[in-house]
Amino acid sequence: MIKKHKEKIASQKLKNTLMLIAVCVVVFIFGIIICIIKNISKKEKEIVEKEKIILTKNKKILEQDLKRQEEKITNLHLNLNLKIETEKTFLENIRKMKKSKNIDAEQMITDLFLKINNLIQIDKKNYDLINESSLENRQFIQKLSERFPSLTNNELKFCVYYKLELSSKEISLLENITEGSARVYKTKIKTKMDIGKESDLNTYLKNI
Repeated sequence: MIKKHKEKIASQKLKNTLMLIAVCVVVFIFGIIICIIKNISKKEKEIVEKEKIILTKNKKILEQDLKRQEEKITNLHLNLNLKIETEKTFLENIRKMKKSKNIDAEQMITDLFLKINNLIQIDKKNYDLINESSLENRQFIQKLSERFPSLTNNELKFCVYYKLELSSKEISLLENITEGSARVYKTKIKTKMDIGKESDLNTYLKNI
């Protein structure tokens, strides 16, 4: 009887020990799981923070790039207006030379030479401004030619001008064509793109 009682107590102790070990194992495993979850959560937070920093940097870069593009367009318009005024003055001086008899020919030739040089410099600045963003323009032209394969190389170039919001007068100065020819190009391009007459081509091209 005593022996059975002792065996029962020993069996109970063994059960209690095993139960305690099982509880410890469960607590240990649970602790490991919590640590893993915390580490994953920490890493996810770090990734989110890094992504925020990258997005902020990209936003700043895009804003700066947009500002530079706006400045280029403004400078291009100013240069074209300056070219118009210089050409007007140049032609006016030639008219004066034809009409006037008492004129210092040497001084007039010097003035005309300076104005011609100014026109050359203005054209050079315009060329540089347009080609500064040549990579962006090439990407734009490639995308445009893939979408509208019927556009000619010349029409694709004109699309860049329209995207920069240049007027027909400004384009005619850059390409040495008449304003009417520049408008004809615009009509042809809109027809090939299947854009309505009332639609604004400049806005459409900006969204491509």
